[in-house]
Amino acid sequence: MIRGIDMSHPWKPQAVVLGTDLTATSGVVAGTAIEIARRLDVELCILHVFQYLIHHRYRMPVSWMLEEVRRDINAKLRRLKKRAEDSQCSASTKVIESEDPAGSLLKESARFERAILVLGTHARDPIERFFLGSVAEQVLRTTRFPVITVGPHVKRRFGMGNDQLMFATDLTERSLEPIPLLAALMTPSTHLTVVHVTESVLETDARAAMDTVRARMALYLPDQAMKHQVKWKVIHSSEVTKALIEAATEDKAELLIMGMHRSGELNAHLPLKTGFQIIIGAPCAVLSVCS
Repeated sequence: MIRGIDMSHPWKPQAVVLGTDLTATSGVVAGTAIEIARRLDVELCILHVFQYLIHHRYRMPVSWMLEEVRRDINAKLRRLKKRAEDSQCSASTKVIESEDPAGSLLKESARFERAILVLGTHARDPIERFFLGSVAEQVLRTTRFPVITVGPHVKRRFGMGNDQLMFATDLTERSLEPIPLLAALMTPSTHLTVVHVTESVLETDARAAMDTVRARMALYLPDQAMKHQVKWKVIHSSEVTKALIEAATEDKAELLIMGMHRSGELNAHLPLKTGFQIIIGAPCAVLSVCS
């Protein structure tokens, strides 16, 4: 945390809620959640939803197999809790047996007035998403909390590399909502790139438009941080998704932060909105603040 930032502000989360499937690929997701909770100095609540067909009539007794699976789940959760505690992060674990992972995660996070949710997504393209659906997408469409999504192309957890953050804004009011949270995540060694993608070819107009963002960020970041840790980038392109993914790759960003406009349930299977496209294609974790 940067000296001068007041972490008692009402937007400080009470907990980071990690939804994990405990698969081999979930390590990067867990590592990201641990670093976020450690950096914000809040508890990490680790949740695993155990899914099985409760009402199915099996031809042979399966209770012994289920107990074996439960023991394996609890052992993995204990190791994950120890990993968090070894990183100086307070952690708790919980197993919920349910056929609705998204609903269970939303219900668990609702215990808090303010929380950050962290989860992974395996969807790699719009076709896969259309047919399989996505727990991450269901959560993003429903929750009132910020969500950090770790997509299929993310190879390293947040906090392992150069502490490079990227904030994408379209200069609308809703796109500025993540600013207090991104300020809280910054440390004295953090580098932040603020990116605006525009079709306008007038450089002076684009630079002037960024003044709104500068003024808002100055409310949360000390002058020294604004001067030495923040850089500004205007990208002229009509392909927002491609431009942001390329910018995050070029900057070796560890966390891409953006505001998103929540779509209604009727839009669940329409073509992907820009935010979901970015999450699926990003080389780093994506923190989304939905309005």
